Amino acid sequence: MAINIKINPIEPAYRQVERSLRRLIQTGKTQAMARLPTTAELAIEWGVSRNTAQKALKALKEEGLLERNTKKGTFVKRDNGKGVVGILIGANLMSEDAYFYRALTHEIRQAAGSHNWTCRVYDQLSDGKSREAAETKAHLLSDLTNHAFKGMIWIGFPSEDVTRAVLTSHLPRVMFGAASGQGSVDIDLKSYVSSAVEYAVGEGRKKIMYLRTHHIVPGYQWDIDGFREASAKSRLTQKDMWICPVKGIAAMKRDTGAYAYKQMNLEIEQWRAKGIKPDAIIVPDDITMRGGGHALAEHKIKVPEETLVICMTNKGINHSYDVPVVKYEVSVAGIVKVLIETFLEQMDGKNAGEWPRWIKGKFSG
Repeated sequence: MAINIKINPIEPAYRQVERSLRRLIQTGKTQAMARLPTTAELAIEWGVSRNTAQKALKALKEEGLLERNTKKGTFVKRDNGKGVVGILIGANLMSEDAYFYRALTHEIRQAAGSHNWTCRVYDQLSDGKSREAAETKAHLLSDLTNHAFKGMIWIGFPSEDVTRAVLTSHLPRVMFGAASGQGSVDIDLKSYVSSAVEYAVGEGRKKIMYLRTHHIVPGYQWDIDGFREASAKSRLTQKDMWICPVKGIAAMKRDTGAYAYKQMNLEIEQWRAKGIKPDAIIVPDDITMRGGGHALAEHKIKVPEETLVICMTNKGINHSYDVPVVKYEVSVAGIVKVLIETFLEQMDGKNAGEWPRWIKGKFSG
């Protein structure tokens, strides 16, 4: 039962213990029905706190690998015939900015239970440098050969080596985001941006800025198409349209709020230097809005009197933006419903239909 790990202070200790114990179970080094030592004994053996050991064991129980009984102890579960579905995530789930990814993962796990699946999560797959990311990739590539592995729900933008392994695998897969290929599901950003322009114009606003984040996705143009088409329909001129990419964002989507704050500060400085500013701002997501809203509040931009702010948000995930915003809400549960439906079709060998399948939202209130 010995786990030889050196705890890295950068990553939560319980996740490192969880990952190491999972490998012992998956490789058969810890046999099915084996009784584990007590939490206190495990904490001493692993050189961690009891709370850390407890969290690691709880995570593996939720994953379906362990069975815990307050009187009898903790046991490795016998194979229950459940299929394993991998959730592949580009971002780090422990990142402060990863609210949406955590909510999406939770909903997928909830939905998987009704299909007799257990989920295994692999995050940090966009990170090509850290030791933790390298270990996660190695575990994923190994697990792809496991007979119990039924397929993958792919979220975000994994590194090239992971992408190659996923695309060459015969296993069913469904991709959420701007990834190319069959089985793709994505939020209809074109529809959102177009609707936001029309909303702003309907409120009498005619100088509109789009604070863009999807420039990090190669070839992604749908949002720009929506912005330009709606602007042309509303007879806005080129000088009435601002497209402002948030500089610094990478595929990991780490520190998006901080980069948005910095970008918005730069934009405000330019407004003042040129003596012109937008009377409406369209923001693509919650985290970008947190940073951008903080900058607007610091500079005392009057919202919505001077500048109307429209933001696409995740329904049920509430943030403080420092300024009032018009919300265009997208349901996480609705996204997962389409993901699971599409995944089931992939499992049945069905490849008919148009891709991607677009998820639309609506203005709240």
